Amino acid sequence: MKGDFTLSYHYFTQRDSRNHLELFLDIDGISPLETWRNFNGREQKRRFTAAPAHRRVYLTYSGVISGNRGRLRVLRNGKFIDRRARMAEVDAAQDVHRSVDRRARMADSIRVIL
Repeated sequence: MKGDFTLSYHYFTQRDSRNHLELFLDIDGISPLETWRNFNGREQKRRFTAAPAHRRVYLTYSGVISGNRGRLRVLRNGKFIDRRARMAEVDAAQDVHRSVDRRARMADSIRVIL
């Protein structure tokens, strides 16, 4: 369903360098899932990078992945708000007011990304 997310752990064996977190995002309720990965889970800051889109089944799937590609375990799931489309509207509104309102110019440096 649109706005659902799942954070999963994709693992092969203990201490395997291929083990990683995967974040699956359901953007529109029908397309493949937007997918993000984090290979270095030991750091305080988790940095996710874009990965190829995944099938929708991964929103709820836990278990063995075919083709000897390890296992997947769901850690968390829930809802998210995609603010990227809203940011485009905010940017357009700021363009209109930029020449009139000094405060709008100061707000240009503030960006909220998904």
